[in-house]
Amino acid sequence: FRGVTCRSGVSCSASSYLTVQVNYAPTVSAQTPVSNAGFYTNQDVVATASASDSDGTISRVEFRLDSGAWQSDSTASYSVNLGKLSIGSHTIQYRARDNRGVYSSTVSRRVNVTLAPNVVPSITTTTPGVSAAYLTSESVLATATADDSDGQIVQMEFKLDTGSWVVDNTASYEHQFGQLTEGAHAISFRAKDDRGGYSPVVTRHFELSVFEKNYPPHGGTSRSC
Repeated sequence: FRGVTCRSGVSCSASSYLTVQVNYAPTVSAQTPVSNAGFYTNQDVVATASASDSDGTISRVEFRLDSGAWQSDSTASYSVNLGKLSIGSHTIQYRARDNRGVYSSTVSRRVNVTLAPNVVPSITTTTPGVSAAYLTSESVLATATADDSDGQIVQMEFKLDTGSWVVDNTASYEHQFGQLTEGAHAISFRAKDDRGGYSPVVTRHFELSVFEKNYPPHGGTSRSC
C-alpha cells in the first residue's frame, strides 16, 4: 500500500510499502526405531515420526530406506512399515512437508539387522504307532511328517535300534526296514532343516513275534488272536 506524509507548510510526499509473508519450514522428529536399534531378519521394521508447523499444517511425513524411494503417510501419527530387512546396517530418513509445499530438514536413524536365531523343525510320526506289534513275516515301514516355521525341511532321518541313521529327502518321508527279528525294537526319527538344525528325536517302540498275539497293531488299536 502507499502511505502519505505531510508537514505543515511543506508539500506532501507519498511512500510505497511492500508486505512479505514468510513461510516457516515444518519440523519432524523421528520416534521409532531408536538410533542404532537392532532387529532380526524375521522382524518387520516400522518407522514412526511426529511433525509440526508453526505457521500452517502438515500435509504429510515421508520415509526413505537407504537410497530407495520416499514413502509417505498423510495421517497422524505418521508411520510406514518397511518390512523385513536384509542383514547389515540400514539408514531410515524422515522429512515433513507442510501445506505450502515446504519440506523440513531430513532426520536420519540407523538400524542394524542380524540373522534371526534358527527355530528347529518339528516332526510327527505316523507309523509305527505307539506300542505297535508286528509278526516277523511282516515288513516294518516307518513314516513321518515334518514342519519348519522359519525355513524348509531338507531331510528326514530314521534309525532302527542302535543302527545308523538313514535319510529320505523326499516328502512324504518314509523308510522301509523290511522284516525284522523277533523281539522288542525301536525306530527313532529326526528332521533336518535348511540351516542345519535338527528336531528333537522321537522314538517309537514296538514288538515282533513269530505268532500273532493280542497286541495293538501298527496303528495302535486292539488286535484279535
